[in-house]
Amino acid sequence: MNEGKGPDVLGVCEVESRPVLEKLAAALHPHNHYKIIHADTDDKRGIDVAFLYNSEKVRPALEETPDGPQPKVYSHVIVKRNATRDILQAEFTWQEQPFIVIANHRPSRSGGELRTEAYRMMAAETLSYWMERIQEQRPDVPAIVMGDFNDEPFNRSMTDYALSTREQAKATSGRAQNPYLYNLVTPLQGSAIGTHKYQGEWGFLDQILANRATLDDGNIHCEVNSVHIIANSELIKAKDNQPLHEGKPRRFNRPSSEHFDPEGFSDHLPIAVELNQPT
Repeated sequence: MNEGKGPDVLGVCEVESRPVLEKLAAALHPHNHYKIIHADTDDKRGIDVAFLYNSEKVRPALEETPDGPQPKVYSHVIVKRNATRDILQAEFTWQEQPFIVIANHRPSRSGGELRTEAYRMMAAETLSYWMERIQEQRPDVPAIVMGDFNDEPFNRSMTDYALSTREQAKATSGRAQNPYLYNLVTPLQGSAIGTHKYQGEWGFLDQILANRATLDDGNIHCEVNSVHIIANSELIKAKDNQPLHEGKPRRFNRPSSEHFDPEGFSDHLPIAVELNQPT
């Protein structure tokens, strides 16, 4: 990412524990430039979300606590009879300009897409409420929403509940009262490779969304055409002489699995977006 310099802000899902994050931060930069914002939940399966950020490039917004200044973080676990997944929001400043990042890990489709859809709709509705508050209280602050949504961009949890749209004009319209989010993976749909492969088909369960302030040419804006999937021969397992798109993400699996691959990564591919300030 970032021409080999590493990401300025990295959102991650399905984090087992903080020590894993600390190992990742050390691997990204040996001089400890990467700091951690982690919502440590009680889930025993290890599905937390977190951010790593390059402390030499961006600074977290702080708030006073009994333990001194700490990053200003909002975390909420969605509950429907029992806990599903959490949403994590953090605020940073880059060259004195604030921006917000929100990480999602929506409930999975395990048990059937339709039977589990309501859980993802609840998480999406919660996100939309957060975006409504941001639009009301801080309309000029860019906000980027990222994560594993476990639904495609066209599913109802995204379009009807998270108010994600594939029409950039709809998200940027000053007349829109609802907090629409432009789905930045829209131009990538139809590509040879997606972010996740299921039953031999690539899809886009992983997405990045942007609010109106991010799309405007304000203090910080999103380079819409910069969004890309990070796909290479390390991350994708393909047979000899097979093109990458015919392979699938190289996952490590559980150590107890017969398919355990200690050199593997994940069953999802990363996606990246570039934010800039107008020149």
